[in-house]
Amino acid sequence: MDKDSWGSSGDVKYHLGASEKVTIDGHDVRLCVLANPSHLETVNGVLMGNIRAVRDHFKDEDGKKTMGVLIHGDAALAGQGICFEGLSMEKLNHFKISGLIHVVANNQIGFTTTPAEARTGLYCTDVAKSIMAPIIHVNADEPELVDQAMRLAVEYRLKFKSDVFVDVIGYRRYGHNEQDQPAFTQPMMYQKINEHRTIYSIYADRLVEEGVITKDEKKKMWDEELNRFRQSYNESLSTNFDIKKWTHTPFHRVVDLSQLGNIKNTGIDPRELK
Repeated sequence: MDKDSWGSSGDVKYHLGASEKVTIDGHDVRLCVLANPSHLETVNGVLMGNIRAVRDHFKDEDGKKTMGVLIHGDAALAGQGICFEGLSMEKLNHFKISGLIHVVANNQIGFTTTPAEARTGLYCTDVAKSIMAPIIHVNADEPELVDQAMRLAVEYRLKFKSDVFVDVIGYRRYGHNEQDQPAFTQPMMYQKINEHRTIYSIYADRLVEEGVITKDEKKKMWDEELNRFRQSYNESLSTNFDIKKWTHTPFHRVVDLSQLGNIKNTGIDPRELK
């Protein structure tokens, strides 16, 4: 795909997904971000099916080798029926995947709609109560608390093999997308947001006040990260787009019988699927 076609493609660029093997604490981990078609919560069922397929292929009966993470928006979680459907199916024998970690990017607005105009319940995570899943509410302005909440969620999922929700309550500093000017539809909210300090500023200044880092170290870390982002951006300008790097499973391999792994008897010969 040439640069001109890439620039005019209809999908949001960061919805294409990716797959990469990373090493964490000496262990090789296959990290996959599934392609998201942009339609709210549509990827939920794709993720659940993907995890189940991987589990069947590697005979991971107890879910110790596979773990799924779903990132929801607050408005979509409360408003899209597929969220309830997925939770209802997850414990069924032929669909269970030993629980998901649900992370809610709760910016307290759905495009231009406030929570009071979008749902009846107090919390966007009320749907989780339908399966008695634990819900951890945490302030996005507190990075260390968010870290603790996520660690607790991972430990819960590993121990109990069940869904767990982390509701990260923050705000959306800019618009819904590049074309949205939120001050037009939510002027009072965005007056407060514009006056509110960024998470980085709050946390970095706290570390300086507590003597964890110095002002010089704070500036050095900021400059190093900014340069790293700029370098990555500049490298991306000269990188050719390779579709193979953006697809988790190339479509022509979907019917490859070697991928079916531990095949269950469905009454149909798998060779007929070709």
